[in-house]
Amino acid sequence: MPIWKRCERLAGRGGVAAGLVGSAVGGVGRGGVAAGGVAAGGGASGSAAAVGPTATRAIAIDSVRSSVRMRITTSRRPVIISRASRLAPAFLLLASLCAAPSAARTGPALIVIYNGFGTESGARVWGRALYDPGLGPTQPDKSKWHKVKRSLGELDSDELRDASVTVKVLGKSYPVRADHEGLFRLDLPGPLPAGSHDVDARVEHKPGYRTEAGRLLIFPRKPGVAVISDIDDTILQTGVADKAALIRKVLTSNAHDLRTFPQAPALYRVWAQRGYPIVFVSGSPKNLYSRLTRFLSLRGFPTAALLLKHLGLENGADSLFETHRYKLRRIREVRELLPGYRLLLVGDSGEKDPETYAEVCRQDAKAVLAVMIHRVTKEPAISRRFTGQLVFESYDELGRALSRRGLLTAMELGALQESSKAGAR
Repeated sequence: MPIWKRCERLAGRGGVAAGLVGSAVGGVGRGGVAAGGVAAGGGASGSAAAVGPTATRAIAIDSVRSSVRMRITTSRRPVIISRASRLAPAFLLLASLCAAPSAARTGPALIVIYNGFGTESGARVWGRALYDPGLGPTQPDKSKWHKVKRSLGELDSDELRDASVTVKVLGKSYPVRADHEGLFRLDLPGPLPAGSHDVDARVEHKPGYRTEAGRLLIFPRKPGVAVISDIDDTILQTGVADKAALIRKVLTSNAHDLRTFPQAPALYRVWAQRGYPIVFVSGSPKNLYSRLTRFLSLRGFPTAALLLKHLGLENGADSLFETHRYKLRRIREVRELLPGYRLLLVGDSGEKDPETYAEVCRQDAKAVLAVMIHRVTKEPAISRRFTGQLVFESYDELGRALSRRGLLTAMELGALQESSKAGAR
């Protein structure tokens, strides 16, 4: 659903700062003058105003400082939005969307296949049907303005509601129906051949479309070891704890700008060479799927499945701010698709990964082989929240710790250290 429609619906519901962001975006985007909104929970209230469609030409984000203040310059007067720690990122993103609304409302379709996975006994593939925003492949060395325009095109998706899609995999065609957000899912019963298989799709009753094909990763029925990993601040240098800075970075970058940590790709390649399924469970939105898969490819990570958030207002949509329960639910889904596999859990200290993984251990300690936490905060490694977890500051440190525990061979550790030297050359 286009972002301005989401805001319009939020404004009608009176949720947390709904009137603030909803009326501000609705007023600018549709030419009205709107103000007001009550932030639920503590009785606090606030208002924002937007003046006419001409204001969109002058909207600018001057800065996101440590105090997280944002200045929106309209054609008449500046509107200052002071710090609201949980809502500042939303203001930043929504104001930016006002300045460059998506043009993809009609035209050819785009079918995005998300990499699926499972075992020889059964597997699952996901995808989404959208109007094609016509973004094309990312290129390095583009201007920041070009990157902002592209980012807004990625974030402001326009879905093909209830589309009839035919998924083609393993030599067969399967009809599926997308929901009102364009999302679809295909469950494949066994027996299935192990390996990596092409997945393609077409949309019915629509003459023009293109497909971003995906893979179906089928692993042995016999239980082994699987890796479940976070992305932001775990393998991707993000700074996710600072939400405003994070969104600013999302808006002004593309896949070529994203950086990983030394030796991280080499470690994940070692796990893939061992035959371990790798599933990334992240709080990033599905709209960033193509960007993240491109980042993984550019930085030398192996092919993997990515489970991302679906942000929306309908029942079953994921919350923008709540990640703990979301990750527990997705980890349960991974375990259902990989029954009997023991888990290597990789995350970071920036948000709630230590608590989430501790909860997984409490639910079934025998299912977890190790928990690894990348320490990106200032708290000490002996903090209580890291009890029983392997805390590391660099992937070189993690590789050596895994080697001491017998979870990496000397040859594999050498490959990690060589990758770091090669990257420095």
